Amino acid sequence: MAWYSEGELTSPADGALLATTGKLAVGNNSMTTVIVSATVAAAVRLLYRNAADSASKQGQTIRVVANSTVVVPLGAQVVDIGDALQVVTVGAILGAVQASIVY
Repeated sequence: MAWYSEGELTSPADGALLATTGKLAVGNNSMTTVIVSATVAAAVRLLYRNAADSASKQGQTIRVVANSTVVVPLGAQVVDIGDALQVVTVGAILGAVQASIVY
């Protein structure tokens, strides 16, 4: 199990990177969980990125109400060699936010 996070950020801009796994090895098939906390209402986007990091294969917006934490269990994830999981902000966030990917 690995835990990925850029730590708590204060007032990040639109599209700011909150967490990334970096390029994953082929054959990964472990339980994945995304955790998002914020001091204000916020939206983030979970992205499944291709190996070239030029496009997203899948994406899902996760919304958080102020002063709360959202835990999203994704179950077992199989990724292609070199692909990555990322969490980025959707719009500027005027408060503190943190996201983690546990993979």
